Amino acid sequence: MRSNIVLAAALARMVAAAPAPQQFDFAQVLEAPSPTNTAPPTTAVATSSSSTLDSASIARSISAAINTEATASITGASAMAASTEEPSSSALERRGWGGWGETTKTKATETKVTNSKATETKATETKATETEATETTATGKSSSSATPITSSSSQLVTSSAPSKTSAQTTGTTTTSSETSCPTTPEDGTYCGFINPQDACAPQPDGYGPKVTPDTVEAFRSYPEFHDDAQNAKTPSGYELVFQDLDASVAGNSYITFYTLESYDVAGCAAKCDNTDLCTAFNIYIERDPSLNPTEGDNETTYCPDPSSITNYKCSLWGSDIDEESATNKGDNRLDFETVIVASNGYDKTNNTTPPDQDGWNKPEKCDKGAISGGGKYWMGSKFYPGAFNPFNCAHYAQAQSDKNKQGAQLKGLKSFTPVNMFNSYYVHKNGKPQGTYCQIFDTTLSPDWAGFKGGYSGKDRFDVKNSWTYSTTNDTSGYSVKTPPLDTPWTYEAGTDPWPQYPRPQLKRSQWQSLNGIWTYQDASGLDAVNSPPFNQTLANEVLVPSCLESGLSGVMAEDALYSWFATTFDVPSDWTGDRLLLNFGAIDYEATIFVNGQNASFHRGGYFAFTVDVTDYVATGGSNELLVFVHDPTDSDPYVIPIGKQTLNPSHIFYTPCSGIWQSVWIESAPADHITQLDITAGMDGQVNATVYSLNKANSPVEVSVMERGSHKKVSSQKGTADTAFTFSVDSPGLWSPDTPTLYDIMVTMGSDVVSSYTGFRTISRDEVDGVERPLLNGEPIFMFGTLDQGFWPDGIYVPPNREAMVYDLQVLKRLGFNMLRKHIKVEHALYYQACDEMGLLVIQDMPSLRPLQSRTLDDCTVVPVLPDAEQQAEFARQLELLVVQQRVFPSIVTWVVYNEGWGQLLEPPYPEFALTDMVRQLDPTRLVDSVEGWYDHGAGDFSANHHYANPQCGSPFYSSPSGPYDPSRIGFQGEFGGIGSNVSIEHLWNVQAAIDTIDQTYEIDETLDAWNYRGHVLLSELRYQTAMYACSGGVWTQTTDVEGEVNGLVTYDRRVLRPNVPQWQADIQGLYDALAGRLNSSMPAYKMRHHGHWP
Repeated sequence: MRSNIVLAAALARMVAAAPAPQQFDFAQVLEAPSPTNTAPPTTAVATSSSSTLDSASIARSISAAINTEATASITGASAMAASTEEPSSSALERRGWGGWGETTKTKATETKVTNSKATETKATETKATETEATETTATGKSSSSATPITSSSSQLVTSSAPSKTSAQTTGTTTTSSETSCPTTPEDGTYCGFINPQDACAPQPDGYGPKVTPDTVEAFRSYPEFHDDAQNAKTPSGYELVFQDLDASVAGNSYITFYTLESYDVAGCAAKCDNTDLCTAFNIYIERDPSLNPTEGDNETTYCPDPSSITNYKCSLWGSDIDEESATNKGDNRLDFETVIVASNGYDKTNNTTPPDQDGWNKPEKCDKGAISGGGKYWMGSKFYPGAFNPFNCAHYAQAQSDKNKQGAQLKGLKSFTPVNMFNSYYVHKNGKPQGTYCQIFDTTLSPDWAGFKGGYSGKDRFDVKNSWTYSTTNDTSGYSVKTPPLDTPWTYEAGTDPWPQYPRPQLKRSQWQSLNGIWTYQDASGLDAVNSPPFNQTLANEVLVPSCLESGLSGVMAEDALYSWFATTFDVPSDWTGDRLLLNFGAIDYEATIFVNGQNASFHRGGYFAFTVDVTDYVATGGSNELLVFVHDPTDSDPYVIPIGKQTLNPSHIFYTPCSGIWQSVWIESAPADHITQLDITAGMDGQVNATVYSLNKANSPVEVSVMERGSHKKVSSQKGTADTAFTFSVDSPGLWSPDTPTLYDIMVTMGSDVVSSYTGFRTISRDEVDGVERPLLNGEPIFMFGTLDQGFWPDGIYVPPNREAMVYDLQVLKRLGFNMLRKHIKVEHALYYQACDEMGLLVIQDMPSLRPLQSRTLDDCTVVPVLPDAEQQAEFARQLELLVVQQRVFPSIVTWVVYNEGWGQLLEPPYPEFALTDMVRQLDPTRLVDSVEGWYDHGAGDFSANHHYANPQCGSPFYSSPSGPYDPSRIGFQGEFGGIGSNVSIEHLWNVQAAIDTIDQTYEIDETLDAWNYRGHVLLSELRYQTAMYACSGGVWTQTTDVEGEVNGLVTYDRRVLRPNVPQWQADIQGLYDALAGRLNSSMPAYKMRHHGHWP
C-alpha cells in the first residue's frame, strides 16, 4: 500500500521562499532609493511643472503595486488547487464510528522533503508557475492562507491627504509660491517673466539685508543673522533642538520649503501646523546668487560668482530633526558659494501624534522604540523613504489582509489570517532621516513589546524615532483561527462554542453551564502583574477557551507566553436551586490566580489537574460577573523545575511547542451547601464495589450509591453508607470490562439534595507468576498489553484536539489496527479522553508528566550539570503525582501508573526517590500496577522491568543495551518503547517550521518508501513475537501513534490525513503477538482475539 508521500516542486519553493520573522531589515533601508528632493534647492523658485500627491493617488499607487504582486500569488494558488487528483485509499479522512467514509489525496510527484530540507529533485509533468507566491502566517512560514506582499522597498507616498497648504512638487525643486500660475506660462518665461532657470537669469530678490563686503566670510559673521537665531522665541507646541548652526537639515523626510520676508519663526511654525505630515521645521538664512550661475551656450551667458542676495528659508520635515541631521552646509556653483547660517531646528513637543487611519483605532505611542521581534505574530515589513507617514503602513496592512483572504478563498479555506496591528516608525541612518518602516502583525501587541531602538549594519547606524502602533477596528480583530504550520480535517470545525460536553463524566451534575468560548486575553508584563489586575477593562485580544495560547485554535498563536491575563463575564441562571456556586477548571498550565468581581478567589498550581473554586460569596446572582484569571507558565525557563512533559520554550525534534493558559474546559454548576466533592468508586471482577463519597462539610451525612445497566434506569444493586467513610457492596455476576468487552455500568449517588451521576467498569488488574514468569493479569488471566506511545499533540491545538470527533479518531485508529492499549506519554488528558478509552476498551498506561527532561545548566565555575529538582521541587513533584492518581483512578481503562520516564527529572543518587513514590502510589491506589521507571536508571522498584530500545525490541530477553538494564525476572518483562521507524512525507503533511524539518533526519530510522516502512514494521513486530514465544515478554509500546512536529515516525501523519500501515498486515502481526503469549501458556487458556469496530475504507 502506497501513500501520498511526495512533494510538489512549487510547494518546495514555498518553504524556501518563506520569509523569516525579523524585527528590522537593514537591507530594505540600505537598498531603498532616496526621494528626488532631500533638502530645499538653492534656487528660490521652481519650474511650472509642479504637482501635488493626494491620498487618492497614494492609494492607487499602492494598489497598483500590490495588484501586480497578487497576480502571481493567485496564479500560484490556482495551480496548487488544480494539482489534486482522485482520492487514494491510504489517505484517511476522519469520520464517526460508522465508517471511514471518503478519502483524499494530493497529487504524487517524485519530489520529497529529503535530508531534512524541502528540495526540488524532479519537476512534475504539470509544473507550477515560476511566479507562484509564497504564503506566510505570523510565523513567517508558508501556509495556506497568508501571502506576503513583497518586502522590497517602496517609494510610493509623500502625503497621506491633500495638505491644508499643499506643497507643489517637481522633479527637482519646490516652489515658494502658494499658488501656481493662473495661466499657462509662455515658453522661456516663468508666469510671464524671464525663466529663472535660464543661464544668468536674474533671481527674485531676497528679503534679507545686503551684506557688505559681499564675501562668504562677511556673510557668516554678520551679527544680525546670529542675533535673529539666538533671540528667536520658541513657538508654542515646539521645542528647540538646535540653534544657530551653519548648516540646514537634509534627509529623506523633506516635505517642502518657503521663503519668508523675515526670520519669522512663528510664521514657519504656522506653515508646519498647516501642512500634513509636518513634524518639524528648520528656519535659516541663506546666501544665494542674484543671477543663476549656470554656464550657457555662449560667452554672453557666462556669469561666474555673481553678487549675492539674502533669503530667509523655512523648510518643513516629516520626521523629528536634530543637530546630527543638519548636514547641508551649502554648495559651490560656478565659483559662487552658497552659505547657510543662523539655522534653528524645532520639533513638535507632542512627538506629532500621527493622524487617525480609516479602519484602525487611534495610534498608541511606543516610548521604548519599535516592536521588538514579534515571533509568531509577525507577518512582514516594508520601508517607505520619505516623510513619516503611517498611511503607507495602513494600506500595506489592508492589502496584505485582502491578499490573504483572496488566497484562502481560492483554496476553499474557511478562515484566513488578517493583519490586526501595524507598527509604524521613522528610521534615521547615521543621524539623517530616511523613511517610514512598517511592521504588520496578526495580533494586537501592547507597547510593552517595544524595545528595539536601532542597531548597526556595518558602519551604518540606524535609529528608531517616533514609533506608533495601530490596531484594527474591523471585525477581523475578533477571534479567528490563526493559520497553524499544519492543520487537520477538524481545524476549522472547532467553532466558538468548543467542547460542549459535560467535562467531568465521573461526577456529573444536572445544573451546570459551560463558560467555554471566546474570552479576552493579553500578555502580562511579569509575575508582579498579578498585583495590578485589569479589572473592568477590555483586554487586547480575543482568545478561544479552552486552548493553548501557542496554538492556531487559540486565535493568538503566542510565543513565550509566560504571563497572561484572561477575562470573561458570566450570568448565574435564576432558576438554579443550589446554595453554592462552584467554578470548575479542567486544567490551567501552570499557575492560576482567580479573581471574581474584583476579589481574589483562589490560587492553583499544576498544569494538568482539575480544581474547583467556591465563588458563592463573590458573585452577583442578578447580573453579570467578571471572571479574571492570571496565568504564569514558566515551562522550562530557569530556575523552574516543574512537571512539563515534552513541552519546551525551545522546540527541537522530540521536544515540542508548549501549551500555556486555560487548556481544558471551564464551567459553573449549582450545588447544595453540603455537597459531594469527590467520588472514589472502583469495581472488581468479583462484583465487589468499593465506594467512598467525599463531602464538603464532613458531617457523616447519609449517602446512597446505585448501580444501573448502562443507558437505562434498571438498577442492579444499591447500597447506603456514610459520607467520607469507605463502604463496599456487591453486584451479582456483572459483565466484566476488558478490551474485547468494554462493559460499563451507570452509577447514581445521592447525599441529601445533591444527586450526581457517574459510571464504572468491573475489572481487576494484577500480576502473578504464570509458568515461572511474572505476568500482568486482567480479570485473572494473563494479557499481552500492546499499544502505542501516545503523546497527545495536535498541530492546530498543541495539547487540545479541535473537538471530540478529532480526539476519538486517534483511538479508533489504534482499536481498528488491533492494539489493546496505549501509553499516555508524560501528558494527562481531558477526562473525556479517558471516558472514550473506557467506552472503546483501550487499556491505558498513564505516565506522570516529567520534570525538565534532558536539560543541563552551566554553573559559575563552568561546570555543566543536569537540571534536577531541589528538595522543594521534588516535594512538589510528589504532590502533583498524588493529584494525578487521585483524580484519574476512577477510570477503569487506566491499569498502570508510570512514575519516571528514562530518568527525566529523576534523582539518581540514593535514596532513590522512585521507591518512596511507588509506595505512595500503591497506598493511594492498590488496584493498579506501578511502572516505577520506564526504560533507564532502573533500581528495582515497581512491577515492571521495562526496556527501551530502538528500533529492535529487547523484551524480557537475555540481551539488552545500555542505558536500559538487564531483564529482572522478579518483575514483568515489558518493552516500554521500540520501533520509532519513520517515513518522510510531503510538505502538506509536515509541521511547516524549518527548525522542525531540519531535525527529521534525527529520527531513529528513515525508510524511503512506505513499502520499506511496512516491511520494517513486520520485521520488528515479528521479533517481538519471537521474544514473547521464547522469553518473558508480556507487552510492548510501539513508537508512536502520530507524527509530532519534527518526528515522522507515527502510524498517522501529524495532520491525521495519511495512515502509513498496510492494514491487513499490521492486524495480522498484532494478532500474532497475542497468539504467541497464548502459545506460551496452557493451551486451555483463551487468547485475546481482536474485534474490529467499524470498517476500513
